[in-house]
Amino acid sequence: MKAYITHYYNQEGLSSFVSQNSIDDSSSLLIQIFTANNREEFIRQLLSELTEIFPKAIVIGSTTDGEIVNGESSRNGTIISFTHFEHSSLQYAVDMSADSFQRGKKLATKLVDSESKLFIIFSEGLQTNGEEFLKGVQFVAPHVKVAGGLAGDYASFQKTLVFTKDFILQNGAVGVSINSSKLRVFNDYNFNWQKIGKKLTITKAEGNIVYEIDGRSAIDTYKHYLGEKVVHKIPSVCIEFPLLVEENGTLTARSVISASGDGSLTFAATIKEGSEVYFGYGNPEEILKHTHTIPQQLEVFAPEAIFVYSCMARLHFIGPMINQELKPLARLAPMSGFFTYGEFFSSRGNQFLNQTMTVLAMSESKAPEHKILYTNDNYDTSEWNSMNALIHLVNKTTQELVEYKSFKEAYAKFEKLFEYSGNAIAVIINGRFVECNQKVLTLFGYSSKDEFLSTGLLDIIDNDSQDIIKEKLQEIDHKVKKDQNQEYMFEILAKNKDGKTFWVEVMLTAVYMDDSNIIYAVYRDINSRKEIEKSLQHQRDILFHKAYHDDLTGLANRKHFMEKLQEQIDKTKEKIAVLFVDLDKLKIINDTLGHDIGDLMIKTVASRLQKCIGDSGFVARLGGDEFMVMLYGIKDTKEVANISQKILYSIQQPIDLGIHTFYSSASIGIALYPDDSLDKSSLLKFSDTAMYKAKEAGGNRYFFYESSMTQKAFEHIRMQEEFISALRNNEFEIYYLPQYDMQHNRILGVEALIRWNHPQKGLLTPDDFLPYIEKLNLLYRLDKWMMNSAIKEFSKWKDMGLAPDKLSLNIRMTELANEQWERKVLKTLKRLSFDVSYLELEISEREIMKHPTRVVELLNSLHKQGVGIVIDDFGTGYSSIKQLKNLPIDKIKIDQSLIVDLLDNKDSLDMANLIIAVAKSMKVDIIAEGIENEEQAKALYEIGCRYAQGYYYGKPMNSEEILLYLKERL
Repeated sequence: MKAYITHYYNQEGLSSFVSQNSIDDSSSLLIQIFTANNREEFIRQLLSELTEIFPKAIVIGSTTDGEIVNGESSRNGTIISFTHFEHSSLQYAVDMSADSFQRGKKLATKLVDSESKLFIIFSEGLQTNGEEFLKGVQFVAPHVKVAGGLAGDYASFQKTLVFTKDFILQNGAVGVSINSSKLRVFNDYNFNWQKIGKKLTITKAEGNIVYEIDGRSAIDTYKHYLGEKVVHKIPSVCIEFPLLVEENGTLTARSVISASGDGSLTFAATIKEGSEVYFGYGNPEEILKHTHTIPQQLEVFAPEAIFVYSCMARLHFIGPMINQELKPLARLAPMSGFFTYGEFFSSRGNQFLNQTMTVLAMSESKAPEHKILYTNDNYDTSEWNSMNALIHLVNKTTQELVEYKSFKEAYAKFEKLFEYSGNAIAVIINGRFVECNQKVLTLFGYSSKDEFLSTGLLDIIDNDSQDIIKEKLQEIDHKVKKDQNQEYMFEILAKNKDGKTFWVEVMLTAVYMDDSNIIYAVYRDINSRKEIEKSLQHQRDILFHKAYHDDLTGLANRKHFMEKLQEQIDKTKEKIAVLFVDLDKLKIINDTLGHDIGDLMIKTVASRLQKCIGDSGFVARLGGDEFMVMLYGIKDTKEVANISQKILYSIQQPIDLGIHTFYSSASIGIALYPDDSLDKSSLLKFSDTAMYKAKEAGGNRYFFYESSMTQKAFEHIRMQEEFISALRNNEFEIYYLPQYDMQHNRILGVEALIRWNHPQKGLLTPDDFLPYIEKLNLLYRLDKWMMNSAIKEFSKWKDMGLAPDKLSLNIRMTELANEQWERKVLKTLKRLSFDVSYLELEISEREIMKHPTRVVELLNSLHKQGVGIVIDDFGTGYSSIKQLKNLPIDKIKIDQSLIVDLLDNKDSLDMANLIIAVAKSMKVDIIAEGIENEEQAKALYEIGCRYAQGYYYGKPMNSEEILLYLKERL
């Protein structure tokens, strides 16, 4: 086993690192990526670069709350770890199940092997119930150790991602299994978080959602013990204050990952109702004190690679000192990892942890007879003494308060607290002030106690708040006489002696004693807090709008739409229509004129949608060119159809964007509640399915959902999975069709054709699968593989002296529409050191006519580089001589539909004569396809066609067959 680690800055630096360390591509090479950048475009580009260099390697990765490389923590960077296994096989998988247990179970089912020794797994960090996820893994593979954790996003708790070469997931998990009988695995963890304060009980919980603690709402419990400000900073502030739960003799932490408006808190793992918990707080001295425990154990193990998956809380809590915990490990072996939102650990079973540093060490070598020499570092922890003292003080004080029972001692303390309290306290008996402390005088601006006590209860209350006081006093008087002692807390507008108003919080505690109604009134100045609350409310309003609305259009976003849809489902008894609206031509505008113009077009369409719908529904933008519309109170499908047609007509109208005027159209899919589904997610999915059906039918139309559409969608998913599996398992194969020079009686070149050796269906031709691959937007991957493979094979023939003059490859418009396609082709040719003069690219006449302007620009550029250009299937399109003259053509290929009846049909022969005459006038060569007999070949040669291909000269042949063919004829 060999391990290498590097920071990623750019492609050149990556390539240099790979070259310097001689890292070879292999299916036994595991690449882990830990990145602070959660932009999908960045991750996709990085994966593309790695796939180009290491097409066989296994890649998994995660976004982070910080990265770890060779004993140092890193922020806002990207770390790449390469681990080459010599005696182990690797298998990777992904799963996108919404339920955490099912996600873990299905992922483990895909990964597990008879020799599986270890799973490394990363799951998204905002929705996963880590404990349930690991239960699912253990259900399938209880004997396999698990390491890894939940993805992070720098404590913003907005978007975490995990990914492989093929998938970038915001909701899902990725993993790799390492399978070997020779692999040795070590794992352990450091915790060192301590209980603080009193014991609490979970009084209401469901799964990983806690509703009540000690009878209070979960949020109010945090507010009560940690202060009011903490509520506005959940979940980030809770990093340092998790709940500690003791189960089976092990103390584990549970961190908050989100808060809900009903007062509940969602934790990273399950907390059972009835569990006894404590607030936890990190002890820096203990953390550093145990720094050497794991390295000392690793001395005997002798690792070849170390991975650390550490909780973000440790980094946030002790900051740069975290490196003191990491450095001892880096002395033993190459080490990398990241700071997580939760850690996976295996001991006597799989455990989900928070606030820990988990360590995974591996080796494929035998354990050495002599341990590695390891020396301890001594760290000065005196700076944490005051923190340890504070923790001790809080715990001790809590213990004493719980045990405190003496009423006399409590009363004596109360008298002192009354006078010296930081709060303003007054005593009211039978409706009059009889006592107050100094804080009351200061708060209300009175110079003496006598002066204040002579005022009435309402004299210190603003007129607008006096009715509140009167109501509370009447209620107190009524209940106290019935021995119903209660506390009242409320906020009112008070006034001082000079009449200046300010906000106070009032707490009234009443008792009935000696025929008197005694009230203890506590006043607290909250004027500053009110100003802050006003400012915070304004900020919350802004954040709420950003969280629930699309930045570009101001429309509701996906989250807002789904909540609104659920709200309508819950309260309505009428039909609801869900419309999925997708623009048909936005991508072309973005690719040709740029995203700024595309954005203006989206804003225009958004405005038109709102005008079409008005008050009869709700409009949202999902992103890109996708919109959602919800229609309320629908009577029948005819009404929905009329509105859909109105939307289509509105979008069809010209869009004037200054110097440009555009025409667009849309495809609309419609699902109905309750006809199609009672579930909001299914309604969205079904409307999406119907939209794709409308788009497949040509766009600019609407389709209502039908159950048969779902089966077709499943077929698309199945085909995508089969395609990815086929690439991975080398099921695709290139066949070569010879091209012949009839004048000199020799081989001119070969045309490369793709075939799929399907494990169930046998050998498939392009017509059987290319349309599906193109619809799934995966054609670029197949073409990239085909170009690489064909060029490599042609180069081998060249080295053997067997290469013909030309290698011909087919291209489609979907590739030409990609602005990066030309650069990637030339880059591939350069990387493979291939002479471009051997290469011909074939594009059909029909494909050219889809976007003639774009094609002319691109083909001219390629032709200048030396690439040959062939017009394929000529005679089947509608191109003009003028259009052809603008193209850099080297050959025109006569379509086989004109060849098949050439000898029997005068029209076909005349058409062939015409095409050859056009080609001669343009000074380009002619090649005919589909030649099946000598008579056809002779007739074509006699009218001036020099080149030909077809079964008469040779059928499509695989690599072995074409090599024999070339040896016999060259």
